[in-house]
Amino acid sequence: MLRSALRSLLVTVAAAAILAGPSLADAAPAQRAGDPTFHLQPVGSCHALTYKQYFAASAPATAVPCTDPHTSQTIATVRLTGKVDWKDSGALWPKIAKRCYPAMKSALGTNPKTRAMSSYAAAWFIPSAAERRQGAKWLRCDLILRGGKQLQPLPTDGSPLLTAPLSDAVAHCITHRFADTVCTKAHAYRVAGVARIAGKRYPGDKRLAKMATRKCPGITGTARNWRWSSPSADTWKYADRMLVCYDKTRR
Repeated sequence: MLRSALRSLLVTVAAAAILAGPSLADAAPAQRAGDPTFHLQPVGSCHALTYKQYFAASAPATAVPCTDPHTSQTIATVRLTGKVDWKDSGALWPKIAKRCYPAMKSALGTNPKTRAMSSYAAAWFIPSAAERRQGAKWLRCDLILRGGKQLQPLPTDGSPLLTAPLSDAVAHCITHRFADTVCTKAHAYRVAGVARIAGKRYPGDKRLAKMATRKCPGITGTARNWRWSSPSADTWKYADRMLVCYDKTRR
């Protein structure tokens, strides 16, 4: 549940510098057995992940040049110490979240409202069982762009990830089956606007629903057939605190 919360939807590094990434040689991870960094992908490395791999607990330790087609880019890593319970997501999640979300915000740039209206998200991974047997003790966070049941290609030319106004190629839409997607693909709801959620503490689902009822009709221009989303209780501490409203479309 915690992993899916992070996927919903996060040191300042320029977006262009992140996109450029290291060369494939520079990105080669440590291969020594017993090394805690065994197969740890460096920040800036690019990967051709599939949609299925995006949802997996572990991702392949392979990198491609960032000038080649790719669907994810490593934006944050954490090296762990001591004994690690790999099944305890509740303990692992905060360790990567506090690195992943600031890195995601830096990579996307612009402002919280624009970021919240995009289909960019983050995926976090643990070492595979085989990598853990070799001593790997790390967490990895990748930036991805959701496109329904596919991951969309990330820019390969160093162009900004986000610019305002958002193009349909990165704007957040929702499919008929309520999957997140970019608006160039078939969808049932399109992002219409956002409202900032005040307060430092998570307001709770009921208060957020009431806020959506107050805000979204005015943002979408309709009293019916709108949807909303917001950070979950698990992501609240780290995410952009925005209520996102979507209106019904015919596409």
